[in-house]
Amino acid sequence: MKKLIAIAVVAGFLVPAIAGAEISLTGKGVKLGLNLANISGSDASDDAKMNLGVALGGYGTFTVNEAFAIQPEVLYSQKGSKEGDVYFNLSYLDIPVLAKWTPAVQGEVKPFLFAGPSIGLLLSAEAEMDGDTMDMKDNTSGLDLGLVIGAGADMVINGHKINGDIRYDMGLSTLDDAGDAKIYNSVISLMVGYGF
Repeated sequence: MKKLIAIAVVAGFLVPAIAGAEISLTGKGVKLGLNLANISGSDASDDAKMNLGVALGGYGTFTVNEAFAIQPEVLYSQKGSKEGDVYFNLSYLDIPVLAKWTPAVQGEVKPFLFAGPSIGLLLSAEAEMDGDTMDMKDNTSGLDLGLVIGAGADMVINGHKINGDIRYDMGLSTLDDAGDAKIYNSVISLMVGYGF
């Protein structure tokens, strides 16, 4: 059901945005952010707490029309959770492709909404306790499919293109490599970007 909802949301953004439009690259830049990561799902531990991480990478903005753009990103992203004294540290190469809607407003600040699918490639998976680490990559799925939704604003400050957003990355594929346990990434990110 979650996957069907994700597909419907993405299609609702993308189809009207790209129908009969000429797409051109109108922006690019870098992003840095803070991840508030946890796990969710029916098999997730009730004791799971948020684990702080970072996200950083780059983006390109392809304008479809005055209101819509497609924004692919490539991000190094730290996820995971904390249970008691144990930190589960997961790192990914995330590739979200976001449909971005910017309403027509006056001024230098342009608010926007966005949504789109994300593919995460697992780079590392470790359990850490009291400075000791255990590799868990063999037990963790190498692919993390998700849906990203969020809101933010583009602005120009003293001639510099700055953007910021808050987003939620909802995992749609289980972290369990065997596929038996229903455990998913669940990440809130606060991002700041600088455009070139």
